[in-house]
Amino acid sequence: QDISQFWQSTILTIAGDPRVPKSSGNYQQWWVLLGDKRISLMRGWLSRFDLKLFLEILEQSAKDGSNSDMERMFGSRKAFMEGLLKQGLVAESRLFLGGYAETYLKHHYSKKELPEYAKVRSQETSMIYLNLQGKAHMLEGSHSFKLKLFDRLPSKVKVANYGVTVFEDCDLRTTIVHQYDREFGDAGRYCNLTHDIHLNWQKKSIDFLKSRGLKVEVGKLISRERYREYKSKFGVST
Repeated sequence: QDISQFWQSTILTIAGDPRVPKSSGNYQQWWVLLGDKRISLMRGWLSRFDLKLFLEILEQSAKDGSNSDMERMFGSRKAFMEGLLKQGLVAESRLFLGGYAETYLKHHYSKKELPEYAKVRSQETSMIYLNLQGKAHMLEGSHSFKLKLFDRLPSKVKVANYGVTVFEDCDLRTTIVHQYDREFGDAGRYCNLTHDIHLNWQKKSIDFLKSRGLKVEVGKLISRERYREYKSKFGVST
């Protein structure tokens, strides 16, 4: 079940985020003793917090940059990612923060309240990684970042390696796609989608998730205002 923000902050303050290398002090002192079940629960709770923070960053980036396209598409991206969480499809997540986003969060939250995150060597771009029940892997980001969905991650990609804490912008923007092609070639499956206002990226994403065996309720991934339009265009009945 959901956890209150107060209790989550209390756990983070005492035991820290379990999504760190297993050799770290807090992990050895607390999480080893608390066990895998509680670690899994905490990771699930923190995925909601990661997404909340990422959406704050995404919305603020659009406003600060006076980017009308980004502001216009914010609602649909928010609905899609929150819908994945509400349906219990997110197994774990990880934040990747650019310089401006890190400064913004440190201004609005105390250090002990924040979850663990990786840094991006970019002032602007921030990203979030979502593991969707181990069946699909999703990367979203700010500043013209293309939505990426993979059936598996290339072996050289370190998005889920908590020992790697600093990334280049290009690592998750372009390099990951090149590494995927080199490793899996024609045997692989991924989407690299530009956000548009015509619901096409949602349709392609949903088709991909279904092809990976994920049971998705389409109506929970599309905003109520646009769901009728989606059904009319693509013939969706669920």
